[in-house]
Amino acid sequence: MRSGKLSGNKLPLSLFTWCVTTGLPLSLVPPSSSASAASSKEWSAFALDTYFATRAPPKALLCLPVLRLGVVFGVLYLENDFASDAFTSSHMQLLQLLCGQAALSIDNARLYSQLFAQNASLEQQKAQLEQRNLELQQLSEAAEKATRAKSEFLAVSRISSTASHNTRCG
Repeated sequence: MRSGKLSGNKLPLSLFTWCVTTGLPLSLVPPSSSASAASSKEWSAFALDTYFATRAPPKALLCLPVLRLGVVFGVLYLENDFASDAFTSSHMQLLQLLCGQAALSIDNARLYSQLFAQNASLEQQKAQLEQRNLELQQLSEAAEKATRAKSEFLAVSRISSTASHNTRCG
């Protein structure tokens, strides 16, 4: 997971850190008159997060790791301000399934992007090679032309030399 700078007052960093570190989902209900002692104890571990200091706590929250090959790839964070029982176990199972599909889609998009970049690089290299081949072809033609000119010059020189020799000897 790419770590970037997250502001503590915009996101509950303690929840994210716990979720990323453990790789486990976390569903919390802040303490109220209907909350159980266990829920209050779980909540107290995260209640001091600066995120909750700047706003009223939600009635329910859910923090799910997005896993790819067993490694945390991202985090899905949901809040509900209306109902404390908003995130049931069946909701969590469905969301975990969707998170898995999202991770696959994101990974496929990343792979496609890499493939696209590699193809663009290969196309650029191909164009450079074609340009280089054209330059080499032109140099080869120039070398052949120079070789023909040299051969013609030598042939003319030989004829002149032979004619000159025949005139002196004859």
